[in-house]
Amino acid sequence: MENNVSSTIREVAQFILNNVDNEKLSQYSSEKLHSLTHGEAILSNCTIITVELRKTMENGENTNASFTYYLRPISEFLDEEGNIWAKFDNSLQVNYPSYGSSTTRQIRERMQIITEVTELAESIERSFTYEIQELVMTKSQSDEMEISKKVAAIRETISKIIRSDESILKGIRVNGERVIRSANLETIPPGEYEINLSGLNSSIVKSFTVTCTGNQFATIKRTA
Repeated sequence: MENNVSSTIREVAQFILNNVDNEKLSQYSSEKLHSLTHGEAILSNCTIITVELRKTMENGENTNASFTYYLRPISEFLDEEGNIWAKFDNSLQVNYPSYGSSTTRQIRERMQIITEVTELAESIERSFTYEIQELVMTKSQSDEMEISKKVAAIRETISKIIRSDESILKGIRVNGERVIRSANLETIPPGEYEINLSGLNSSIVKSFTVTCTGNQFATIKRTA
């Protein structure tokens, strides 16, 4: 048995179908369980299953009870290769409506469906005790995200430097260049950075390439 989220949801759905009278399942529960066993668990990234059982009592009224199976992330960890994994905890909650005053016969019939739902939930708890893990992000994906965050922070720093001096953007045309100077530029790694800024007294967004050299100077060029 696999131990990732989608396979666990699929296995639990199949377990329920194998251990319950299909005629007692609500139409929605039956359709949902069958769809989860045929791949929807993977496509929808499902982490919750709600199952409702119904019963028609002797007086013709319907009674019901349900349970919800949850998979919740509880922690993350790194494997030896630097990939990020999430650990999941599974839990169940049984739900049943409150009917107020009822006859003893009605109570017994309602108790039967509640007991059946509870026993099914308990059997799931006993059967699915293995550790559930899911790959959140590979090391390469994590590294790319960190790089993206750093570049975004650099672009924001450059944008703040430019916005602090209104003369930098004043009158600059497409393909026009000028040198800017700021002590804060020394914190920027050398390289070219694409940024978008609006001009003075204008909502029009303009594109620029800022070439930093690792010192107080940088060249800004309007590209669009």
